[in-house]
Parts: sequence; structure tokens; C-alpha cells
Amino acid sequence: MIDLISLTKKFKDFAAVDHVELSVNDGELVTILGPSGSGKTTLLTLIAGFEEPTSGSILIDGKDVIGLPAEKRNIGLVFQSYALFPHMSVFENLAFPLKVRKMPGDKIAVEVQKALELVRLDGFGTRKINELSGGQQQRVALARAFIFQPKILLLDEPMAALDRKLRQDLQFEIRQLQRSLGITTISVTHDQEEALTMSDRILILNHGKIEQFGTPEELYRRPVNRFVASFLGSSNFFNGTFGYEDGNEVFRADSGDKIETYSSGFNDGERACLMIRPEHIKIQSSLGSEVGVKGYVKNSTYLGSSTRYLVEIGNGELVTVNDSINDYRFRDGENVNLSWEPRNNWFLQDYSKEKLPFEVV
Repeated sequence: MIDLISLTKKFKDFAAVDHVELSVNDGELVTILGPSGSGKTTLLTLIAGFEEPTSGSILIDGKDVIGLPAEKRNIGLVFQSYALFPHMSVFENLAFPLKVRKMPGDKIAVEVQKALELVRLDGFGTRKINELSGGQQQRVALARAFIFQPKILLLDEPMAALDRKLRQDLQFEIRQLQRSLGITTISVTHDQEEALTMSDRILILNHGKIEQFGTPEELYRRPVNRFVASFLGSSNFFNGTFGYEDGNEVFRADSGDKIETYSSGFNDGERACLMIRPEHIKIQSSLGSEVGVKGYVKNSTYLGSSTRYLVEIGNGELVTVNDSINDYRFRDGENVNLSWEPRNNWFLQDYSKEKLPFEVV
């Protein structure tokens, strides 16, 4: 287990990590996600022991490791650059951390062979690093990080330099490998899809502070504020006011449109922000319905499995729709009606951009 207690790192007057409280369970994979400058890498270097915190504690299995050198924390590391030794073979790269730990040569050969088989590089031991593809180098870096059986594995954007298809394949492989080995893992990434695909839980960091920490589904479906909703995936926001008509709860958007809702927990006349994901919106020709959001197609993009529409509504705001249902493709300028199931509504308190205490990136 990893426990961070009021962990803070300041560079002069700037707090890169600001009183972070975090617990990572044994065998869990947690991804740290956030914009550039949010403190992701600083948090990772503090856990690794490359930086000392200004204040707070880092507990590994209940023991405070502040002051303990990085090489004594039993942590495996994979960097974006892989940090492999180019003058060594694949075998020599993997053997290096075992030689440092004074493991006998015959045992090293056995452990290296096992590691090569785990990352599907059996037979590559004699290859030089510059003879490998980017994906193969990434596998070598990963194998070197876990070959000495560390308690913790830290991944600092190890797939950032790879193309999209290869990243997707390796995400699955790394997740399967991490589960089979049971290594507690913390990963840093800018890639939202990677975070959703690989993680048991996701930590959203902004200006050194935790915005939200939870499962991928919790963060995607029930974000605590507009920053999380905007940063993890694509979202549409409708500012408006709650009311009741014929005993039924309704949400009247500032555009004038009436949106069906129920059991929101808000009071009559209370302001709020409704969040709806683009894939939950149904788009159809405008039929004069009183319920829904009316607008016209500003432009559309065919994505293969779906069509993405940008729809301008009554108050001039733009709504994004990902439509995977209609065979018909709506034309630019065509009037449309947008609707969705009330169960997909999610309401937030921070209803105006002016009230946001942080920048939405």
C-alpha cells in the first residue's frame, strides 16, 4: 500500500504538489491525469525518491520512506524516454538491475528468460536496443522495471512517443501484465483514453491539488465539477434554472429550451449546470416538440463508427453530438432537435464559467 499524507512540494513560493492525500491499495493500478503543470510528474518523483517533499509523509506498507534514497525504496520505473542502455544488448539491459543486487549469474539468466517471455520478446536477448522498434523498446523498459520484483511500479508516460494503434495494443498488454504480477502501479499520462482503459482508479490533478479520485466510471459519469467533466472526455453544459410544471420537475436552459429531468435534488428556482455527454444525445429533424434543445447543424464530421455534429442552439452556444444511430446524415444548416434520456443528466453546482476557481484546459 502507498499512503500520501498532506504531501507538499514547493519550489520557492510555487506549490507544485499541494497537501495531497492519497491511498493506493496493494495491487491496484492508479493513473494520475491532469493538464501540463498540474504536478503529475512531481508527485511521481516524490514517491520514487528523486525529490524530497517540503512537508508531509510517504508511507509504503506503513513505513515512512521520507529520507530513504530512491535505490532503497524497491520501486521499478519506466520513463517516456525508456532510459535503456544503447550500448548493451536486451539481455544485458535486463540483467543490469539484477547484477546491481548481486544475484548469481545462473539465476540472472533464468530471470531474464522469464521476463522476456512475459513481454513476448523470447529470442530477442542478443539484439541491440537500436535494432528494436519503439514498441519492443517499451517492452524491454517494462521488463527491466519489474524483473527485480519491486513492490511498486511507476510509469511516467511510457507510451507517449508511440503511434495510436501501438499505444492501444500496449495499454491492454501492460494492464494484463500488471494484473498477473500483482504489482501496485502508479501511471502518469496526458491520454484520457489510456487512463480510462487501464486504471482501477483515476486521480485528477490540477494546480497541485486533487480535483477528484475514483473509478473511471465515477469520474466519467459523475464528475464533481466542470473541470473534471471537461478534462475527462467531451461534455456539453447547459446553464439554467429548475422549476415545476404540473407537478413535474423541469430544467429550463438559458437558451429557453425545456429539458426533462427528475429527482435532481435541486429546489424550485435554483440555478445549476446540466452536463450531458455527446454520445448520449439523440439528434433528429426538428418536429416542433416542446421538450428538447433546438438548433441547427453548424458542421458535421464523419468518423466511421459515428458522425460528430456541432449544433448551434438558441443562445448561440455550440453543442457536440456523437451520433451512431442515424443512417441519414444531417446537412449543414438543417434545423434539428436534440434530446436524451433523463437518466443521463448530471447536474453540477458551479453553473457559470465566471465562478470556476480554476482554468478549464
